[in-house]
Amino acid sequence: MSRTIWRISQKKQAPRAFSGEGCRRRGGRWHSQGMKIVYASATLSLAALETFFPMEIIDARDLYVAIAIELPDDLQIERVDKTKLPANWRATFAPSILTKIGLEWYQARRSAVLIVPSAIIPVESNYLINPQHKDFARIRIYPPQPFLLV
Repeated sequence: MSRTIWRISQKKQAPRAFSGEGCRRRGGRWHSQGMKIVYASATLSLAALETFFPMEIIDARDLYVAIAIELPDDLQIERVDKTKLPANWRATFAPSILTKIGLEWYQARRSAVLIVPSAIIPVESNYLINPQHKDFARIRIYPPQPFLLV
């Protein structure tokens, strides 16, 4: 059985939501500037929390879309072991080891997907997707659908 994960994107950015360009332009918790990757989440609710948590005002009507992503069962996927991370891995200013983990995965190209723990809800997971990996073509991306919070 395949696994469905989720990404929330601004509606106007939906056609480019899997280019990796947004992450390439700026660094993040699990990647450094210059890496073309895409973030997604295990559930739509976690994707919403990850997207909107840092914002002061949430008014997503007509601005955002939800995109379902289907990962085939036999797709090679790597996972970061949370127990091997430093105690401060959830800090607002993430330790550089997290970026190094993401960079090593990205450069090694062993898999198109890396599962990482959510810093907001650590028992849940986010997914880093490498759109330049050869197996990216095996990932099914569904058409964007309106994302409404109310």
